Amino acid sequence: MSSFNKKSLQDKLHRLNSSQESVETLSHWIIHHDQYAEDSVKIWKETFKESDTEKRLLLFYLANDVLQNSRRKGVPIFISALKPHLLDAALFASGQKIQTAIERIFKIWRDRKVYEKRFIDELRKRLTME
Repeated sequence: MSSFNKKSLQDKLHRLNSSQESVETLSHWIIHHDQYAEDSVKIWKETFKESDTEKRLLLFYLANDVLQNSRRKGVPIFISALKPHLLDAALFASGQKIQTAIERIFKIWRDRKVYEKRFIDELRKRLTME
């Protein structure tokens, strides 16, 4: 597995595509480099802000995979590291055609107790702002 550096992650995020394999491969790479969780999340957010609608949805799918798999593997750092950035991401995605798909992700997080209900409610509120 390649070593972590900002440029490497940026390249990987830009090459991310809609295949499940692409999302899972990058998710595993990010989790493997959990000591750089804060850096990974900042780069994810920067990429999210620069991205078009379709790429933003892919980045939400990636965040979902990282959150669920890191939690399952006992690496909870990503849950706290991503949390403050998800609020901004939800706001950036509001009113876009990807809203329904993102709402499904929020429902999964609520049902699986990745985040508490109050936080999910705030995410949904921001997602529906226009």
